[in-house]
Amino acid sequence: MNIDENIFNFDDEKMQEVKIRPDYYIHTALLMAQRSLMFSVAKSSVGEGLTAYSVFVEQIEVLCKAAGYIDEDYFEEIKSYKNTDEYKKQGRSDVQMSKLANKKLELLMKNVFKGSPLEFSLKLKGKNIDKGKQKKE
Repeated sequence: MNIDENIFNFDDEKMQEVKIRPDYYIHTALLMAQRSLMFSVAKSSVGEGLTAYSVFVEQIEVLCKAAGYIDEDYFEEIKSYKNTDEYKKQGRSDVQMSKLANKKLELLMKNVFKGSPLEFSLKLKGKNIDKGKQKKE
């Protein structure tokens, strides 16, 4: 299946009960942002991938704003970041754009994760990893 089929071919069941949840759309946009980077490495130029990634982060920003996950502090932090040497001293505009996208994503996820439970156990091949200690299940 090629990329066009993946993007443009979908089943839309008209009679389904649809529940719109911001977390679902944010999750989907995150996956698409990651895939755009992977796809660009395999199929196109890195610059195109960085641009696509930045577009998806902008979409995540819009979704987070609509869901009420961000406030004015977020925008102040972005404004402040744009004045740092880390941002200003990038040689290529696509790299600068992706640095900004990374910073936005970091701040967005901090805001989203504030409302999510973070206490959970990680599982790795039959072992429970809890606060750095491995336990047999």
